[in-house]
Amino acid sequence: MKPKHWRCAWSAEDETYLEDNWGTLPVPQIARHLHRSEEAVVRRAQILQLGSYFEASDCISLHQLFQALGIPTPRDYWESRGLPFIWQTPYKTPHRMIMLEDFWAWAWDNVAFLDFSRFERFALGPEPLWVAGKRAADVAKANAIKTSPWTEDEDERLRHYAAEGRRVEECAQLLRRGVAATRTHARKKGIELPAAPRSRRLMSEEDKLQLAAGIAAGEGWLQLSRRLGRDEMQLRSLVAYYYGTSVLDRVRAELLGAACADEE
Repeated sequence: MKPKHWRCAWSAEDETYLEDNWGTLPVPQIARHLHRSEEAVVRRAQILQLGSYFEASDCISLHQLFQALGIPTPRDYWESRGLPFIWQTPYKTPHRMIMLEDFWAWAWDNVAFLDFSRFERFALGPEPLWVAGKRAADVAKANAIKTSPWTEDEDERLRHYAAEGRRVEECAQLLRRGVAATRTHARKKGIELPAAPRSRRLMSEEDKLQLAAGIAAGEGWLQLSRRLGRDEMQLRSLVAYYYGTSVLDRVRAELLGAACADEE
């Protein structure tokens, strides 16, 4: 059975309804209301230059989100961290969608986990005030650490540093590599780096305040280890010792929650 208004001219009222609901209601629902086919609704939206469905929506797809953040493909482990997406079927194909305000709320709770180094300013529209500082810190971190394949020259430098008795953190900083990457590469090449002291030296009150300030500001392990002059692995152990977890965003939530309680 053909829709009631099959090939009938579009009235001003019909077009107004389409304009008001394009990007808000699913295309099948719009089509049912107007007694038209879904294809006719999509074609009319193109004629009226309403833009793509997603551009007119308060939601964006996860594909669009990851593109804006500079991540090549959606990562399932984001979902394991509670990314608040929903399934929607705007037109035939279901998509994972997320409200921008929900994303920003989630991002604030997962700031240490996120990497904004490839996230262009305003790629998702207006941004919370904290995003600029986060982006600047991540860009600085990306510029400070190389991820390209190791060269023979770097291998020789690493051997030289190891012979001088330099620890992995110092080698990593000199080579502009991550601590974990430097440790792993040294193991692959059979390069013995001086071991970190086995004893866990507890922090002074001043260091604990510095640690808390860094975590509350959303700093990652590299920034924290440089702030405190500590081995990254030792620092992870100390954070777990003091806070019961080494997941920085959980510690940050605890610190910020305690600060809010004190203000009340």
